[in-house]
Amino acid sequence: MPKKCLLQFLLGFEMTTLTADIENKTAVDVATVENVATAINKPAALKADGNTFNIVRLTASLLVIFAHCFPLLAKPDKSGYGEWQGAVAVWVFFIISGFLITGSYLHNRNLVNFVCNRVLRVWPALIAVTLISVFIIGPCVTNLSPGAYFANPATYLYLDNMKLLWVHYNLPGVFDNNHYPHAVNGSLWSIPLEILMYLSTCILGVAGVLHRRHLALALWTILFISGLPGICPANFDKWQPIPWLGTMASMTYPVLFYCTGSLLYLWKDKIRPSIALALILLVGSGICASQVGFYVGLTFLMPLGVLTFALTPTRSNILSKLGDYSYGIYLWAFPVQQLLVHFFPRMSFWQLFISASVLAIVCGAISWHLIEKPCLSLKKKIAKLKLNWGRPAKTV
Repeated sequence: MPKKCLLQFLLGFEMTTLTADIENKTAVDVATVENVATAINKPAALKADGNTFNIVRLTASLLVIFAHCFPLLAKPDKSGYGEWQGAVAVWVFFIISGFLITGSYLHNRNLVNFVCNRVLRVWPALIAVTLISVFIIGPCVTNLSPGAYFANPATYLYLDNMKLLWVHYNLPGVFDNNHYPHAVNGSLWSIPLEILMYLSTCILGVAGVLHRRHLALALWTILFISGLPGICPANFDKWQPIPWLGTMASMTYPVLFYCTGSLLYLWKDKIRPSIALALILLVGSGICASQVGFYVGLTFLMPLGVLTFALTPTRSNILSKLGDYSYGIYLWAFPVQQLLVHFFPRMSFWQLFISASVLAIVCGAISWHLIEKPCLSLKKKIAKLKLNWGRPAKTV
């Protein structure tokens, strides 16, 4: 082959190789850029039991303890914010519950699995705290003799709390001399309402509403308008369109917050997890609540802010590894506080708050590891059963 032809051949080969390398490199770079862009634009993974959710729930549990210190010590709340902190904490529980329970329903194979999972989550810890309250706490602190205590029908009436049909707060002779007398566990009022919300989720799911988010938005709007109490708390009764809702304010707010959390799950693809954005939304809801738009600020901006924060990924996974102690803390905090006041009636506010928080966390940890977690492990066994009754879940 002539030298000129050989040179052209070699140059052509090198150019072809170089062109191929450039094309391959370009393709790799483009793919890399596309992957990075996808990663940036893709919403963060929505983990139902993410570490940030545990942080929010733990904070809400401690806020409930803080708020209860005022009435349990018979101390006036001069700031006026103590009671609201407790209410907001409970509302946060309902927001997160609405979000997670709706997701649980949509990702369960059928209705039977969903109901079994809810039973395993709620009842075991509730049964434990009820039995211990009646048969251990009651006899230890009652003013009655053991014989009179166990002969009193009211003692066994308290066991009806396990049915979650109606809440009984008192045990005979128990905490009669406390600053806040008689009440054994004032936090139980929200549990039957929570179960009612689970039932509503089942009904809406079977009816297909949870599979049609625009329909769900329309129903939420009707609920929002029907419960509209006006622009500030002082005008609640005056601006309430439906009179009987005014007397059920403590119930209507948690219901609306649960429904808002449920609705936001159906639109979760529009939520961009961000701590900075969450803070803006929460501050905005606080400004609305204190100035004008009380109802709008609390029932829309606050749930959006709470979930924007709760869905934010975090590198720390300590709380996730430890478990979800919040439910156990919530169940045990009130009786723990009453016991502390019973034995140490001269405790200061901060002494009660700190000691009750530590003991409630310990009780919550024991409840989680010895009762709740072992019961929840039965979910996998139930899931393996061929329970085909109920509307299958569909993606939203």
